[in-house]
Amino acid sequence: MLIEHASQADERTIFAAALKEKNTIQVLLYLLPILLSVGIMIPRLLSPQFGFLDDGNTISAAQDIVKGTWSPASEASTGRYRPVYWLYYALLYAVSGANPLVFFLGNLLLFVLTVACLMMLVRIGGGSRLHALLAGMLFSLSGPIIESFYTLSKSEPLQVLFILISFLCAAFLMRRRGILCSAGMVFLSMGSLLLAALTKETTLVIAPLSVLWLIAAWILRNRQNNQKWVLPTAAYSLASFLAAGIFFLTRRFYVNESISSGSYTGNYDLDFSL
Repeated sequence: MLIEHASQADERTIFAAALKEKNTIQVLLYLLPILLSVGIMIPRLLSPQFGFLDDGNTISAAQDIVKGTWSPASEASTGRYRPVYWLYYALLYAVSGANPLVFFLGNLLLFVLTVACLMMLVRIGGGSRLHALLAGMLFSLSGPIIESFYTLSKSEPLQVLFILISFLCAAFLMRRRGILCSAGMVFLSMGSLLLAALTKETTLVIAPLSVLWLIAAWILRNRQNNQKWVLPTAAYSLASFLAAGIFFLTRRFYVNESISSGSYTGNYDLDFSL
């Protein structure tokens, strides 16, 4: 009898150890895209220096913001209004001055958070761990990554992170945990989209696109249990228009030029073709 109990205990121990080992392997595989993103940035961190592809105006504006001599209207002639972009770099400058290592560590943090949010969005949307893993890997290995995260002249890394956060907040609405929670998710989604627009104004195109997403969700609502997407899509469309409205309202205080007439924003063109 004692031998039988001992044998059963050994079997449970072996099973628990195997299960723990399996979970460890799954966690490591799940972290692989994040580890890859860190690995991609290591050469830049080992040789941190500003180069010809970096926007020198970024450091200059960061200095002015820290000194308190900067205004969001500084780009008025270009038609641009992106205070969050400048405040982000001013924060990095306030940490250690014009130290390139700190700026590229900031890019690393944006990279890692973006990969993590993308993988989380895939999982919430119904994808498997394998789908999330592939999404993170493909994003980390995509062509624009080096240009975006190895230089300081791009606003897209911060913009994309805010957009992904807004998607996540809307996706959480599928769980429907009460009116207050749902309202909070809509508010957070709107806030994230507003921050994205204040980083780069091209975010505004999400508002009209969200209407198309809502129409598609409504048409496909009875196919393959797509009903759950109608509420999040409607909430996201509402959040995107609210964010766009607040963006234009605050922009009026600092920029008199319309987006279509600025020396930079006047070059924006939106074209639909079949």
